[in-house]
Amino acid sequence: AELDRPSGLEFGPNSNLYVVDTLNHRVQVLTPEGEYISQWGSLGVGEGQFSMPWGIAIDAAGDVYITDWRNDRVQKFDADGKFLMSFGSSGDGEGQFNRPNGIAVDLDGDIYVCDWMNDRVQVFDQAGSYKDVLVGHSGMSKWGRTFLNANPEIERKLELASQNIELKQRFYRPVSVHVDEDGKVYVADCYRHRVQIYQKL
Repeated sequence: AELDRPSGLEFGPNSNLYVVDTLNHRVQVLTPEGEYISQWGSLGVGEGQFSMPWGIAIDAAGDVYITDWRNDRVQKFDADGKFLMSFGSSGDGEGQFNRPNGIAVDLDGDIYVCDWMNDRVQVFDQAGSYKDVLVGHSGMSKWGRTFLNANPEIERKLELASQNIELKQRFYRPVSVHVDEDGKVYVADCYRHRVQIYQKL
């Protein structure tokens, strides 16, 4: 089970470990002890093919969601790797992506995708239809917000130096997202050196 720059991993309800094997353009499935079980995916643009897959999320039913980085889409598979659906295309409109990476699924089945180069997190329903967008603190989102700053001193200095506070507050390359059982959405705002926390309403 050779790996080439793995970028994501997640345990399924079956206790198997799913690893995104990015530069091999595939997903590998391992036992909890690391023994090889299976794999799926190859380089390409077709169903079940990838171009640098990145993030992974697994829902309560065991279905697997993979962000397909260079193909600007999300693909969904069952626990055995059977292709179920995909959504997204290249662009900056609603439901479009520019290098999606982190992904999460909440208890309602809603899907959260870090849209890296578009500096936002998009929210989709179980069918892959666009629902909402989070763009950071200054956005017009109806969701509540709190912050965890990695280094408040640096953050304050950035704030004072910034000529455009509004722009400063937005996401800058969000890279990872997680949703807890209470509906709190945690976003790692990579280039802003902070975590933003939203409460799903």
